[in-house]
Amino acid sequence: MVTTLAGVAGSYGIADGMGSAARFMNPAGIAVANSGTLYVADACNHEIRNGVPADLKITCTDGTTIVPNRTLDTYTITVTNTGLQNLNGAVVTDTFPAQLQNVTYTATGKGGATGFSDGSGNINQSLNLPPGSSVTYKATGLINGASGTVISNTANVSVPVGVTEVITADNTATDKDTIQ
Repeated sequence: MVTTLAGVAGSYGIADGMGSAARFMNPAGIAVANSGTLYVADACNHEIRNGVPADLKITCTDGTTIVPNRTLDTYTITVTNTGLQNLNGAVVTDTFPAQLQNVTYTATGKGGATGFSDGSGNINQSLNLPPGSSVTYKATGLINGASGTVISNTANVSVPVGVTEVITADNTATDKDTIQ
């Protein structure tokens, strides 16, 4: 798969910015450092410019594969900015399954993360995540379903509008359990 990391096809100039906000005059070569930093030789502007990659990761688990019916279950959902770019407006969502009722959650941040809050119901929050920061949600709800039913909880995170992320496979996490 080929992805445009920076700039817009057919647009030129010189402008720093995230994703499609960046402009180049005549990109003549690229290199990627071990850190993930992208370097672009911008020939007509006589510059070597760099861009830092965006990379978000999310995990979702309750630490078990079998949950007793009519008991409380707690999911731990963690969003981490593993990239080198400051991401303001990353969106985390978790629409809890019908078998998990009366959900309440707490949220804690590390590394300067902001935008999170405690709440109830589904999670849908816009986060500000400096590189290396994270937000962890602890969501607790009542299991209510038929024995043998598989309960599936999926959490998602996406980069802010205008930011390109190359590795998106770790932007969705699903935890599946069987109700006992």
